Amino acid sequence: MKMERICIICGSPAFVSNYCEKCYLKGQILFQVPEKIQVKLCTNCGSYYDRGWKREDLEGILLGKLETKNHVARKEVKVMQGHAVFSGSGRIKPSRRIVEETKKVPLLIERRKCEDCIKLLSGYYQAIFQIRGSMSEEIFGKVASAVGDGEIMPAKAKNGYDVKFIDKKRASSVAGLLKGFAIRKTYKLITEKKGKKLYRDYYSIR
Repeated sequence: MKMERICIICGSPAFVSNYCEKCYLKGQILFQVPEKIQVKLCTNCGSYYDRGWKREDLEGILLGKLETKNHVARKEVKVMQGHAVFSGSGRIKPSRRIVEETKKVPLLIERRKCEDCIKLLSGYYQAIFQIRGSMSEEIFGKVASAVGDGEIMPAKAKNGYDVKFIDKKRASSVAGLLKGFAIRKTYKLITEKKGKKLYRDYYSIR
């Protein structure tokens, strides 16, 4: 006669190894998060640093810290009085029972300026849009809506706007969105660093 396995804790029929489902789940975790989380916040553009500066909200950054091998159907995080409070619900394999779990860890937010904002605020830029003519307001509106905080430094100019970009690749990408306008691109040698010539791109846009 085959003996039925029982839970070594409570004596109920065993579910996994020598544990019933209830006792097995008590000894498992649904998800893991770091014991302490530290992020940097740019006070100028609002970017967060997490293995690189990202224009992403804090909730997305924090949820990226959550790790699990189980099926977590719901994941949430709230920031409360210097702590990140994670909550989630899902199934711990091989059980199909829905369990809920909450974890509270210290959260330290260091406020400073990111490297791009430091450069931009000091007057450094790699490209500039010189927007002029009767369509300048419309063009500037399209440029402003295509970029995020801290990517440009705009200034009112005679008959239009000057828009400085910290990154010339980003400037080229935005220029490609301005369909139907006259765009003329030139460049000037700004300096030479370690034998490499550094140029600044100029876009005349009408």
